[in-house]
Amino acid sequence: MIAFLDQYAHGTATALDLVDALEEEIGADAGLQRIFRGFLFQPGVPYVMAELSCDDTGGRIALSQARYVPEGSLAPVEGDWATPVCVRWESDGNTEPAEKCRLLDSTSTSIALDGRCPSWVMPTKGAGGYYRWQVLPEAVDLLDRSGEVFDDLERMSLADSLAARMLAGDLGADRYLAAVPTLAAALERAVATAPLEKVELILDHVVAPTDIDAAREYLGAIYRRRLEFVGLPGGSESLVEAKRLRSRLIQFLAGVVEDPVIREDLGRQGRDYVGFGGDGRIHRDAVEPDLAEAAVAVAAREAGPAFFDHLTGLLGTESSPQTRSAVLAGIGAVRDPVLLARARNLLLDEVLYTNEVPLLLAALSEPAVIDGTWTWVEGHIERLMERYPGGYAYWVPAHFEGFCSSQRVTGL
Repeated sequence: MIAFLDQYAHGTATALDLVDALEEEIGADAGLQRIFRGFLFQPGVPYVMAELSCDDTGGRIALSQARYVPEGSLAPVEGDWATPVCVRWESDGNTEPAEKCRLLDSTSTSIALDGRCPSWVMPTKGAGGYYRWQVLPEAVDLLDRSGEVFDDLERMSLADSLAARMLAGDLGADRYLAAVPTLAAALERAVATAPLEKVELILDHVVAPTDIDAAREYLGAIYRRRLEFVGLPGGSESLVEAKRLRSRLIQFLAGVVEDPVIREDLGRQGRDYVGFGGDGRIHRDAVEPDLAEAAVAVAAREAGPAFFDHLTGLLGTESSPQTRSAVLAGIGAVRDPVLLARARNLLLDEVLYTNEVPLLLAALSEPAVIDGTWTWVEGHIERLMERYPGGYAYWVPAHFEGFCSSQRVTGL
């Protein structure tokens, strides 16, 4: 790297100039040009399949790859990558796992195993590979052994790949939900909370209305239990992570699971925070800073027009970004039709800072209210675009990415 910087000092260089310099140092047989070109000059990311097979002569891991494509996407699955793959697996009688690396520079290759058939395989050692992955057959014990044999980065990779498989249609939502307890029990905040966005997606678009209450109770039981262990010895990675994990779990339990006990407590904190029913002033010590938005949102959902009026009044007097974000979270959380109409009209009101328009529009584009907000946008698109931050106007369609019907997509 020093030689490369000296060579191009006070000049310009391309990415491939850097690759050439690296190849001069380590040798062209490393295939760096092929590797870098695959990742730099084509869209997408590889989807690596690791299929374990065993017989009397030994075991083998067959590796294959294609482009990762979410279900419903029209993107082609073909791709041309030279993907460095390092695999770990349970070794035969040794405490340390066995491992081998391959350059997957075609659609498939294989790794021969020594000894008995392993009970687990990790297709990306240390989560060092830039790819999504799947292990076949499904009977290979990954999830139940993840806390025992994987490191923290590998557990994060496992959580990511389970979600990716569900979005690709390779893993049913029911089976993903069955994996949630194991992921939630992880020490690492990134692993324990990894399913939260995906289960919210499942609740919004997959679970039948008649099953919503049961699904929420299932998720609530998992994450209420996880919340009990936060802050205890072995309950999180560190004290800092414990605080972050606790806040994220409370937000999920209050906003998605709609746990009545947590909502009651958080709603009270939200009312105290904005001084509703008291002196009308902001009390920042009434709630943890990272829970202020969730607290005011819960309070607004449960309250009526008087609380809404109080919040809109604060927009005219408060200038603190944190306070205004909490107030906007409350305004965007209302579900009463009359208050929703008023909230949407605020998007055109000068009391809202220009950079706050996307924040409120995002809150008003949640699945439960997206159709009504889209109808409002169709009638006010020109004035909305005048209010939306000019350099970011191309983001407006992204607020409605939750549409699932072809008619809505065509309109968008």
